[in-house]
Amino acid sequence: IDHELQPEEVVIKINQVWIENLLRDSNFNPQVEFKCLKNYTQAKIKIKISPDFKNWLFGMMPGLQVMHPKSLKKELTQRAQLISST
Repeated sequence: IDHELQPEEVVIKINQVWIENLLRDSNFNPQVEFKCLKNYTQAKIKIKISPDFKNWLFGMMPGLQVMHPKSLKKELTQRAQLISST
């Protein structure tokens, strides 16, 4: 674990109900904040963006989409494109 990582706010667009349920039942500290929008649910998590967290998010795609931070969104999108092109 990288102890130098600082928690960042991650905003996720949830596209599948089971992912929302998983996050609602999770024990993140601080708790995940949810906002129900017109066509989807948005979740905000304050967390250290570790390689394990990135892998966890990537494993949930396309059921979720990272909206913020933009650097994380770009990294996961590029990773998905790289895999789909092989």
